[in-house]
Amino acid sequence: MSVIPRIKISIKNKCNAIDVIEKTQPYSALNTGGWGSTNPDTNDITAANVKIYNHTTPTLLQTIDMRSGSANVYAGLQNTPTPGSFRPYSDLTWSQADGAYKVVYTVTIAGTDYLNTSDCTHVLFLCNLCNCMEALVVAMATMCDVNKLAKYKEVYEQLEVYKFGIKTAFANSDFTKMDNLITSASALCTTFSDCGCGCGDC
Repeated sequence: MSVIPRIKISIKNKCNAIDVIEKTQPYSALNTGGWGSTNPDTNDITAANVKIYNHTTPTLLQTIDMRSGSANVYAGLQNTPTPGSFRPYSDLTWSQADGAYKVVYTVTIAGTDYLNTSDCTHVLFLCNLCNCMEALVVAMATMCDVNKLAKYKEVYEQLEVYKFGIKTAFANSDFTKMDNLITSASALCTTFSDCGCGCGDC
């Protein structure tokens, strides 16, 4: 067995920043792709980066250096050279719309590239949709107009259905259906009155 690097990308609730979490962790019987033991450790890394692509093209959208001539996020960590999970980057600028993105984490050791093949390499971001739905809930909490409240509830329930459908399509790798549902949900958020910022690509 050898190292299988693992990474997690999460989006902040304002939809304009992401966090990076390195999750390879030390070798164990339950984590045979981890650092150390019979596997290389972080001291053996000569280069590493995380690349984020649009899932459809794929077009490279962002490169995050982990180990290069100017960066080494593995140095000085607790339990180096076999660290546990750690957050090398927080609040990196993000300007993409809701959707699925391919994340490729590559670690180079002795001229060989090791990729995050053990985990699903796609991530789904629905930050704008979730913010739109939250804005509807906040508006409904103080709404006195019965007819207006009924309309808000109807839109919220439609968005719930869209959200469930998007997640189901993503889980089944049906990216075409997922994209169509995201487009429809985004249009509903954008056109519905009083939804406020967070309903499109604010």
